[in-house]
Parts: sequence; structure tokens; C-alpha cells
Amino acid sequence: FSLGCIQALKCDTGHCPTGVTSQDDALMDGLDPTLKSNRAYNFQRKTLEHAFHLIGAMGINNPVDLNPSQVMRRTSGGTHPRSYEEMYPPLKRGELIGMDTSAGGKHYLSLGQVQTAWLKGQRLLKSQPN
Repeated sequence: FSLGCIQALKCDTGHCPTGVTSQDDALMDGLDPTLKSNRAYNFQRKTLEHAFHLIGAMGINNPVDLNPSQVMRRTSGGTHPRSYEEMYPPLKRGELIGMDTSAGGKHYLSLGQVQTAWLKGQRLLKSQPN
């Protein structure tokens, strides 16, 4: 939403009405990278801030301590809450590292790519004003 997406569900058609996924020069003119990058940054910062508030309200001091048994999702028409621990089998340590990136049509990042993205994100957060 921070980039201007209105969820018209036309991303793959080349006819995105806001220009976010469009190849149409006239629509793309409305995408001001300076303005949109600030909006995206603020949206993500606020998302994390609120996530930390929710995690704190759960009595957890550090997001690292959050586990799948504590995160619930309503299923069966919204009437039956189930934990992520119930819905998804736990991964074995290191299971995704070195996995074939084309396995099952899914894309997995290498450990190096994840670490690089994490470090870039940390530097970006430290360089931005509050």
C-alpha cells in the first residue's frame, strides 16, 4: 500500500492502474521513488513497531523467543484457532541451507543472501532518523 497499490489484482496483466507493476510510461510517471521510498520505509518501521508491541503484550521480551506454538491462526471458517506449530511441521536445523533453489517451484535464499540482506537492513535502520 505504501507504494500506491490498491490491490486491483492486475499485477500480472501489464495493466496495473496505479503504475506499481505497469510497463505503461504514463502510469509509471506517477511513481516518485523519493516519495514512495519514504512511505515504504515508514510503513515498514511502523509495522515492526506494532509487531514489537504485540509481542511484548504476549509477555515476550525478544522476538527471538517467539515460537510457532504462540502464534495462532483461525481456520475452518474462522471458528477454530490453531497454532502454527500444529499447521506446519518444524524444520530440522539447517534444512533450508544449501537447498536446491528451484525445488518445488519455490525460491529459497542462500544463507549468504539472507545474511547480506539482514546487514543491509540493519545499516539502513541505523542511518534513518526516528
